[in-house]
Amino acid sequence: METLIHADIFFFITSIAVVLATLSIGVISFYVVRILRDVKDITEEARREVRHIVSDVSELREDLKEEGKGLLSKASILGNFITRKVTTRKRKKHAKETE
Repeated sequence: METLIHADIFFFITSIAVVLATLSIGVISFYVVRILRDVKDITEEARREVRHIVSDVSELREDLKEEGKGLLSKASILGNFITRKVTTRKRKKHAKETE
């Protein structure tokens, strides 16, 4: 008879433990699902922003290429001007020395 009482107590405690474990797993699962949804939203937003950044960088590269050609031609004009000034000064200096 005593073993039957021990068995009933064991099954009662085990049943309570299983119910509590199930409830705990349910609550934890609920919060994990909410966290995963938030992470999904954040990653989607990050993907959108990365796409915007990539398109902005592409536009910037194209602008730099177009303006770079213009800047290159301006730089060559400026370089030619400086070269002429330097060679003209050398000629004038050389002409004064020979006189």
